Amino acid sequence: VNSTKYAIYVQKYVRVEKNTDYTFTFYAKSSGSGKVARCYVNAKKFSTTSSNDLRGTYSQHTINTGWEKQTVTFNSGENTEIALTLCSSGSTATYYFDDLALIGPNNVTPEEPENPEAASNVVVNGDFETGDLSGWSSYSGTTVTSAVVHGGSYAMTSGNTASKYQ
Repeated sequence: VNSTKYAIYVQKYVRVEKNTDYTFTFYAKSSGSGKVARCYVNAKKFSTTSSNDLRGTYSQHTINTGWEKQTVTFNSGENTEIALTLCSSGSTATYYFDDLALIGPNNVTPEEPENPEAASNVVVNGDFETGDLSGWSSYSGTTVTSAVVHGGSYAMTSGNTASKYQ
């Protein structure tokens, strides 16, 4: 049995093109330096009853007390839909995430107005500017806050007591 305890914060399914390179970026900070978060990119939805449902790749990120951009690159393989999942990795802390973006083959984001038709950020509400978690599955008491943000008026926050799932 894996003794590492972690907490799932948010998950979102997004449509992707088969066999295509993508870059997932997000800004993160935590209540203490050297905390660890994971980002899973997988084709199967997480189940709160078993960590065995997490299949695919994950990247581990050291999260500190200041906002830092995190980057995950991957190829979609044969998948036309994937799940993006952010979770802790055993570190007791409060985490903040903001400005999540999945950039596809055009390498253009919606913030580049000169070519809005080519925008390839497929993460809707990745900046949480709706003021809620619309479009996301959330776990572990995850909420939206206006007190600590990277950009705009809102960010996602959740705490880990390192005792959620194993």
